Amino acid sequence: MEDSKEQMVAQADPGGEATPRYGWIAFGLALATGSTIALEIVLTRIFSVILWYHYGFMSISLALFGLGLAGVYVYLFPGRFSRAAAGRVTAQAALLFALTSMAALFCFQWVVSVPEHWPLQVGFRTLLFVSTAIPFFFAGLIVAVPLSRYTERIGVLYGADLLGAAVGAVLVIPLLGWLGGHGAFFACSALAALAGITFSIAERKKGLLIGGLVMLGLAVAGIGMTSNTDYFRIRYVKRGRSQDDVIAERWNSFSRVAVAETRKPEPYRRITIDGGAATPMLPFSGDLQSVNFLARNIQALAYYIHTHKRALIIGSGGGPDILTAKLFEVPSIHAVEINPLIVDYVRNVFRDYTGSPYDLPGVSFTVADGRSFVARSDETYDLIQLSEVDTTAAQAAGALTLVENSLYTVEAFQSYYDHLTENGILSVTRNWTVSSQTMALRTVDLIRRSWESRGNTDLARSLIVVAPGPETALSWGTLLASRRPFTAVELASVNRVAKRLGWKVLYSPVGKNLESINALLGPERDEFLREFPYDVSATTDDRPYFFFFLRPLSFLFGEGDPEDDLDWGSRRTPRILLQLFVLISVLVLVFTFLLPMMIGRLRFGALHGAGRGLMYFASIGLGFILVELSFIQRYTLLLGQPLYAFACILGCILVCSGCGSFVTHRLRDERRAARIVLSILIGGVTIHAFLIPWILAHSMGFSLAARIGVTVATIAPLGFLMGMPLPLGMRLLKRESPQALAWAWGVNGSLSVFGTVLAMVISIFLGITTTILAGALGYLGALAAVYRRAKTTP
Repeated sequence: MEDSKEQMVAQADPGGEATPRYGWIAFGLALATGSTIALEIVLTRIFSVILWYHYGFMSISLALFGLGLAGVYVYLFPGRFSRAAAGRVTAQAALLFALTSMAALFCFQWVVSVPEHWPLQVGFRTLLFVSTAIPFFFAGLIVAVPLSRYTERIGVLYGADLLGAAVGAVLVIPLLGWLGGHGAFFACSALAALAGITFSIAERKKGLLIGGLVMLGLAVAGIGMTSNTDYFRIRYVKRGRSQDDVIAERWNSFSRVAVAETRKPEPYRRITIDGGAATPMLPFSGDLQSVNFLARNIQALAYYIHTHKRALIIGSGGGPDILTAKLFEVPSIHAVEINPLIVDYVRNVFRDYTGSPYDLPGVSFTVADGRSFVARSDETYDLIQLSEVDTTAAQAAGALTLVENSLYTVEAFQSYYDHLTENGILSVTRNWTVSSQTMALRTVDLIRRSWESRGNTDLARSLIVVAPGPETALSWGTLLASRRPFTAVELASVNRVAKRLGWKVLYSPVGKNLESINALLGPERDEFLREFPYDVSATTDDRPYFFFFLRPLSFLFGEGDPEDDLDWGSRRTPRILLQLFVLISVLVLVFTFLLPMMIGRLRFGALHGAGRGLMYFASIGLGFILVELSFIQRYTLLLGQPLYAFACILGCILVCSGCGSFVTHRLRDERRAARIVLSILIGGVTIHAFLIPWILAHSMGFSLAARIGVTVATIAPLGFLMGMPLPLGMRLLKRESPQALAWAWGVNGSLSVFGTVLAMVISIFLGITTTILAGALGYLGALAAVYRRAKTTP
């Protein structure tokens, strides 16, 4: 009876408006949200290339905040967004979304292309963030207006919102590959224009339809401009490094890979990933003697110990480690490289230059994540080598998760140990020197924990740590860990080579060693870790942040001595994260809560249940984003390849949530349904936090299809439930405080922004499991709000 009454009201608006065309509105919402999430991801990719990935995170946080702020704006000025005008306003917002997004890209390109603007000062960075956040305000209006004005179809509309976002998250992967970063940006604007056209059709407004066609034409012209002119060519990247020497550039969903000509100290071509991490591509015509200088690199240390028959190279990049192995006559070499663009450059595009080390006799290769490859492999190796394998790029998940590296965790090193022969050696090359050993200490602790977990307690005689000599300008050191103790002959060989090539032995089973490494390997290890100024304890799959060393108090109150042995990025990261945390917290507090209350549009005592309603929507917004981001982090390890991981994880969550939203219109008692759904969701998330790590660990060796199946099977039930609380809450709030509907949507969106930063901070210091449990606490707060409302509702 109640549903029939709502439908009658919907069909007979006081203003005499025609029945809304819900099908067109839902389709327009799907197009708009697909465009929105795709644009967020493209922005992350562009920011990760030109600025550091931290700023990509900040831009997306501000963009998400724009989505939430739109809901607050609709609440503060309800007269501009009446039900009668909802369709027209939504169409206008879609056109403005398309227009401002294109304008933002031109503004962005102007800022970063002018040499005098570098290094970017606060004013220019602020301009970048504001200009890229404005389009998301209009994107927020596209969602906030229909959801708050057509609540009789909230389940269908919110479901379309989520399903559209899922499609956008998947669609952006080929868009980046086909069109590049800037072309994909214009493609997102085209989707927004299509949304405007759809809303115009729903409203039967020819003027708006023509406007939509104009926006679509401009977006298509922009795509053509990116491919046919060099206006949008990237001219400068991180710290203002010029890209004039770039001779080739391609994009995929998780990187921009460029090739540059370099003539210092010797001519070679450098492959850079997102303008930061680099790998050399050497000129090679088949004569190994032309690259015999590789034998003098510190990465070659393991080859001086003894001969190796089988070598596994993780992160083979441009191929120098393959050539080094061939120099030392290793008969069987398997290379693993995660980025297909790099392999294609070396094997195909620049084959005449590189000689394609991947195709040399005795060499095989796999394009995959190294960790996943090792877990699935049945082979054992005499040498497993990781040389400078890392990146400061933000993945396709957007900088929604802090950059982590699952190659450097206890569980990863345990897997390496299991795939070594009895005489096998693990070689790890990372950036440490005689005066800067922080990363070396963490790597030693990783070896200690993983080796001991496999019953190897004689690590003191199975470890060698070498750094470049103080008179060199090099900053890469190498650690060797063997499954058996090194022999006297092998140790003597290392000492001779180190002396001849100017290396410094920091630790060896014989000789004078670094006291800090002795402490890590001795009984006083725990005391040393407590007293050391930085956190150098071993990272795990639950806390995989290998490059983050600051302790909580240092993170909050300072970034350490600028002259200490942390590199620039390790010191810069915490400061930026703290600034971001404070900035987002202030923005959420002021614009989502204080500003609406100060204006006086809604007073908690004046409208029954509004305060508890806002608590409910804040809680589910926080819970959703904490759980979603934790899932992305956890399951990326299982799926390995970033392209499959992002599409599968985020797509599964959003599709299942959309399906859950669609079925809520069949539930008559919203309050009872919300209680049941939230109770099951809290229990399911809690169980998931503790059970799924075990399931994932035992699924790492499965085929890709089976791992995708495990992902879907374990995510889908919770994803389905996660889509239900919001539409149920909107229907409840409509009866008790209808004026607060738009504000509630804004609160939900703004707390999602806060949750992205909170998830990052929690997972860094307490782990991914704790972050998931924090998400369960968020849903518990929503459940408490439902019960409080039930007790006070007459």
